Amino acid sequence: NEVASSGEDVMKNLMKERIQNGELKRLSNMELQFMRFIRKHPEGVSSETIYEHFPQPRGTKSTVLYNISEKGYVEKVQQGLHHFYRALVKEAYRQPQHPILPPFSRRRNPST
Repeated sequence: NEVASSGEDVMKNLMKERIQNGELKRLSNMELQFMRFIRKHPEGVSSETIYEHFPQPRGTKSTVLYNISEKGYVEKVQQGLHHFYRALVKEAYRQPQHPILPPFSRRRNPST
């Protein structure tokens, strides 16, 4: 099992590096809710358990799980007909409520 823990260490280091480099995309509010649920199951959680927990339509839930997997926040493993998800990061990054805009610059009127 030494190989498994070595692989986990490599993955953790890769995720830390991606976070530090700003390579991870921010999560939507719904994606953040799914991540919080998945992080409560450090050993991993099946797609069916996730589907049972959230009230959204199944297609929406599938899309959210796909998105957080593609963004690099979870590891997805298929076992039979089900996928199992395990969080790769301890903390997820939420999309800001309002876009951050650069400060207004004051234009001086050259004629005055």
